[in-house]
Amino acid sequence: MNPLVIWLLAYALPAFLAGCYIKLCSHQEGGSPKNLTFIHVVLLVSALASQCAIYAQGISFPTPGIWFLVVFAASVAIAGFFIGRLGLLYGVSALLQQACMLSIAFLLLPAFPVWIVVLLIVPLFVFCHQLTGVPYWRTRIILITLWGSVSVLIFAFIPDILLVSSLHTLFGTILIANGILHIQYERSRF
Repeated sequence: MNPLVIWLLAYALPAFLAGCYIKLCSHQEGGSPKNLTFIHVVLLVSALASQCAIYAQGISFPTPGIWFLVVFAASVAIAGFFIGRLGLLYGVSALLQQACMLSIAFLLLPAFPVWIVVLLIVPLFVFCHQLTGVPYWRTRIILITLWGSVSVLIFAFIPDILLVSSLHTLFGTILIANGILHIQYERSRF
């Protein structure tokens, strides 16, 4: 199957549907627990659809190294130290976001130059982050665009989802702790 068709069905369509639901059908604020849960279910569905396409093509998604499993666990623990229980949830969220982005990147990278892959993936990544409706949207657009681009670039050279998820968790924790990603969080350590 054509990689662009897979991208359209497994990545772009779920992002579009999530955006439509939150902006047109949901009667709650973008960052409500119901909407955040919905977005994460869509991320999971998108990642699974990409993984099914990978499997159907007879190729294997890179298996994370044990070292990076330790690094990911440490990044979640550090997030927990700085932002409390939200750190664990954020670690899971970072892993789901990266599974979604990097699964489709894995399919696209053999067919396209990395800059095309970044252009296919990052704008939708940024769009979906803007659905939660928090302040600092200009700063968020810049930071999320940079991070989305860097995460695809890292994965292109070091194809380990847990490494990228660890970095996502750590950098996101810094932004959350400083009120840039989420303006309110309850600081409660494990």
